[in-house]
Amino acid sequence: MRHSKARQRRTTQTKVAHRAVHRLTLATQDNNVGESMEMKNENNEKTLIKEFTENLNELDTIPLYLTPDEREILILFVNEVNSSSSLHVQRVIQTAYLFRIADLVGLAFDLNGSSYLMGFIEVFKQYKAPKSKEEFFAAIKKLEKYLLPEGKINAEIKRSKLTTELNKIVPKFYSVPSYKTINTVLCFLERKGYIQKKQTNKKIMWNISPDFYAKWSARRHQLFDERERKIKEFKDLGIPPSKAETQANEYMLYKYSIIVLDFYNVKYEPYTNDVKYGIEVISKKSLYLRYKENISFLLRY
Repeated sequence: MRHSKARQRRTTQTKVAHRAVHRLTLATQDNNVGESMEMKNENNEKTLIKEFTENLNELDTIPLYLTPDEREILILFVNEVNSSSSLHVQRVIQTAYLFRIADLVGLAFDLNGSSYLMGFIEVFKQYKAPKSKEEFFAAIKKLEKYLLPEGKINAEIKRSKLTTELNKIVPKFYSVPSYKTINTVLCFLERKGYIQKKQTNKKIMWNISPDFYAKWSARRHQLFDERERKIKEFKDLGIPPSKAETQANEYMLYKYSIIVLDFYNVKYEPYTNDVKYGIEVISKKSLYLRYKENISFLLRY
């Protein structure tokens, strides 16, 4: 009996000891798994951040492979984050193209159009370079006759008349995109994942894709920071602030090109366009960016 009870006590003690060791083993395993999961999550996060950052550089190639019309419309969307109708896109883009032609007539080439078309061009020139304050305000009133609704005639009819007449007499490179062309571009940009559409009250509205905008915005900040660093570097070399900014702009232009900087709306003007004569360029290449303020002011949108 005594031997039997002693064996039972030893067996019980052994089981308790085994249970304690087992619990300790499980606790250690749980801790190891927890640490392993934390390390895995941290590594995944680092990998995602690295991939996101590396992919930002790939965005720079997007505007280089787009047509001028596609590029202008995408630039519009990354700058106007709110939803837009296709009619709004048409209004802004076509007006920018019309303003470009008006600026070039007499400077790059001459046109022999109808009195209506030539009248619009002459009035826009007066608006851009008025001889007096009175002439400036008079030019605005005249431009409104070409760009804003009037009675039963809406703005689209007026703009369509200017566009149709202009496209008959200008080289194809300078033609104003039609409503059909603009809609085709919107569908193409949607397929690429750059913009998206939503139908509300039987009306289709377009806006920039949130994922694409997040990457575009992050890359834009990188370029802004790079430009600021270059300005500081040139200043540290003893270069005057205005010249330091010009040289930083030239550095960015040579590294990325006007098309890429316009895509991110990064400042690069003024810069020395002609080393011999020191001519400073103060105009954006993107028509949307170049005429954005004029369009906003004249079209009341």
